[in-house]
Amino acid sequence: ANCVDNLTCLDLRSGDVLWTFPFNASGDYAFGFTPVYSGGRVFFTSDRTYCLNSSDGSQVWSFSSPSGRFAIDGSPAIADGRVVVSDWDGHYYYCLDEETGLELWSFTVEGNAQSTPAICQGRVVFAGWDWGLGGRIYCVHIENGSEIWSIDTDNSPCGSPSIQGDAVYMTTYSFDGEGDILALSLDDGSVLWQAKVSPSDSTPAVAEGKVYVCGGCEGFSALVTYCFDAHSGDLIWRS
Repeated sequence: ANCVDNLTCLDLRSGDVLWTFPFNASGDYAFGFTPVYSGGRVFFTSDRTYCLNSSDGSQVWSFSSPSGRFAIDGSPAIADGRVVVSDWDGHYYYCLDEETGLELWSFTVEGNAQSTPAICQGRVVFAGWDWGLGGRIYCVHIENGSEIWSIDTDNSPCGSPSIQGDAVYMTTYSFDGEGDILALSLDDGSVLWQAKVSPSDSTPAVAEGKVYVCGGCEGFSALVTYCFDAHSGDLIWRS
């Protein structure tokens, strides 16, 4: 569990604390990340990206981004022996070797690198955004970070993508009006369908041919949960 200034590991059955690992959460408001488990290790990014032994919380390696900036909201994504992480207003996503933490490649985005990347079919999808100025969604090769496609968005893609089959689902946040949910082709980034939602930086959940997404910010916009047909984009219900 992310406990703001330390990572805490609990016993699954009793809730007893097994270990804690302190980290620096000051300065750039490092918050919102979810730790990620892979192969007996736990990964997360705050001031640095850390790899811990899951059994005792001991540090295996750490990586400090060249920009020196913190991650905000974005968690690591792990696949094929690679860990992809972000540095928010440093404007970079980094791909690290899962075993050693060595940087394999980096990719610069326009604006803030906030997404938790989604990885599928050897491709990595993430976004960059500016305050109220829209942004851009990118798809790159996991092997070398070369760009496959990218598209501009009218609103800010400050959430995270989900991939199901050959489709990418991602929300956008508007600071002055409605946001969107976009369904994009994983192959070339073309828009399959698009629908208006209450401004959202959430990660869509995809199951059994449906896409679920939450939107809104208390005091600013309506709090709404939506269910869309994943193929057509038709609204099935809202609550």
